[in-house]
Amino acid sequence: MELTTPSSNYEGSPQPSASLPITFDRRFVVVRYHIGHSQLVLRSTPHSTPDYIEVTFEAVAGMKLVPHYEPLTIDIAEPALNEEMAKFCGLREPSNTGYRCYKLESERGDGLVMCAGYRIFLHPREAEGGAPTVRHQNSQLILKSEY
Repeated sequence: MELTTPSSNYEGSPQPSASLPITFDRRFVVVRYHIGHSQLVLRSTPHSTPDYIEVTFEAVAGMKLVPHYEPLTIDIAEPALNEEMAKFCGLREPSNTGYRCYKLESERGDGLVMCAGYRIFLHPREAEGGAPTVRHQNSQLILKSEY
């Protein structure tokens, strides 16, 4: 279980983590939920850092969120939470549908996202003016799920 922890004065290239959990010592807020694509995007703040981290959850069936996460730890939810979210989302057998429940942990409170997968990118601050999920030529993949 490898833990990657970028800090607000992050230097060098992020190293992909082999597995979850992954923790970021930054504040994250929800910047977008796109109903048509069932896509949830969390982005790190503040804007004073030279880069930002963006977490995109794909094919979201349901979520329980708090206003912000600081720091943010993403992990696979325990079986009981997975079952709770499957029921909440109206999924009978999530293991057969390709959905998985991810736990978002922070000192502020925890959240849950039932989805098909996720991608985590490090973007240079100059890319932030574009659409939240558009990659910049200098963007770097930190971690993604297999989906």
